[in-house]
Amino acid sequence: MLTTLTATSVPKRCIKSLSLRLSDFQENINENADHIRTCEMIVCTAKQIISYAIEDGYMTKNVTLRLKAPKRKGKKNYPGRRPLTNLEINAIEKADLDKKQRAYIELLHGCGLRPGEIIALKPSNFNWMKNTVRIDEAITYDRNNVVWKEPKSEAGYREIYMPPKCITAIKNYLPEVHNTVVFPMQRKKGAMTKSSQRKFLEGILKQIRIAAGEEILNGQIINQKIFDLVQYTFRHNYCTELYYSNRSLLEAVRLMGHSYYKMIMEIYAHLDESEEKKRTQKQPKTAAFP
Repeated sequence: MLTTLTATSVPKRCIKSLSLRLSDFQENINENADHIRTCEMIVCTAKQIISYAIEDGYMTKNVTLRLKAPKRKGKKNYPGRRPLTNLEINAIEKADLDKKQRAYIELLHGCGLRPGEIIALKPSNFNWMKNTVRIDEAITYDRNNVVWKEPKSEAGYREIYMPPKCITAIKNYLPEVHNTVVFPMQRKKGAMTKSSQRKFLEGILKQIRIAAGEEILNGQIINQKIFDLVQYTFRHNYCTELYYSNRSLLEAVRLMGHSYYKMIMEIYAHLDESEEKKRTQKQPKTAAFP
């Protein structure tokens, strides 16, 4: 059954000996049409298997190009859940940020971390021998008060490779840290409260908007060019880069710190559809993968 396959569990000799058609996969999807998540898994797995087969010379035609899972009904639209635009990526690089702001935004941009995971980081979480950052704690808020907790799930414990820009930003900033946490409050010791974290992020986004060519007058944005840019946008962008770097679904789930496939499958499935419409599209690469 295709539902039990993974992209790395199928021996190459099996792929070589099979004469696969689109209908072989579509039939399996039709049989599971009432189980959307299962269908999404079939599509993602099938596309990965065939992609590897073509790359290794065992097949010449991608029979999964038009393979699609049934669409989910009543799907909510969350603002900011999208990859970064080229304008935003260039503005992030040009933005006039101080060392603390630059370190924070590069962790968001290059490692796909959750905000609560970044706020909880300590200097000891960085391994400079391997150029990785270890996630083992997170912060949430009770009103404005900091609450330390374990990661969102067991899968939240992970180690992530940092891209060169992130490494540089962290190394430039860490000598200025004289606290137990990497991103403390401005005038007090300890992790940022909810309000201080919000003000800190607003300062970063303001500089990004200015670098993009926007003008801010009396708190109002003039000639707006960036819309719905939130912290989650950076995390969604990281997942998008995993897709374009040909990372498997299983590896993407691990790096994102998820305990289930649902969100990653939705992003991968959407990108599959986008690629079918625009095969020449390229994604700027900012994340580092071993």
